[in-house]
Amino acid sequence: QQFHFLGTQITDKALRDLMATKYAANLIELTLARHSTLTSPTITNIFLTKYFSNLQIVDLSFTETTDKALKALSESQYLLQVRELSLSGCFRITDAGIAHYIVCLLYTSPSPRDS
Repeated sequence: QQFHFLGTQITDKALRDLMATKYAANLIELTLARHSTLTSPTITNIFLTKYFSNLQIVDLSFTETTDKALKALSESQYLLQVRELSLSGCFRITDAGIAHYIVCLLYTSPSPRDS
């Protein structure tokens, strides 16, 4: 299932309400692009919660995503299957934050020897 918040301004409360529904665990794709109303702590909580445990595609372009949120994603046991992450225009993410994310991917990605 896909969930796209396009053309609306979703609030922190609305996203928290979505996380509390039974549908959250079935979501495969979540698009929150261009939602300046979402705060960084709420975005970080997406990655720390088991509610979105099946997400594979996450678009956070032009949001208030920070290094802390990116770190939470890279260390989350619930989002190991995320295969596509869009962060275009996330100006609060530093090169160090991206480097940390990449290093975590290298250590958590399956090795060709594992197959």
